Amino acid sequence: MSKVSRKVLIVEDEVLVGMMLARKIEERGFSVCEVVGTGEEAVSATDHHAPGVILMDVSLGGEMDGIEAGQRIRETSSVPIIFFTGYYQDKNLLARAKEIQPLAVMDKLETMDKIVTVLERAFPAL
Repeated sequence: MSKVSRKVLIVEDEVLVGMMLARKIEERGFSVCEVVGTGEEAVSATDHHAPGVILMDVSLGGEMDGIEAGQRIRETSSVPIIFFTGYYQDKNLLARAKEIQPLAVMDKLETMDKIVTVLERAFPAL
């Protein structure tokens, strides 16, 4: 009997924020396969880990931002992507993010309960 993995890839270039998210998400019953800081690492980690969902910051270090990384990931995978951003009021950014049909686009200041609620939508009932 196979059980669905609740594996989450976190893409966050602020190391402490990424670590905090990983700890809080694991406390809620998810498995964090990796925390990476660039779009390039996100693409590679998606290929390597096959996560069940990606929690991705829009603003990242490296050559590509989170939305560009999401577009690259979409070329080879249908893994659900949840974008989170500190620039939630930026209409252009939101329009770009929505073009790749993410599971959600969230304000970085959302509560952990809200983030977990959206993560739950990425996984079928266990």
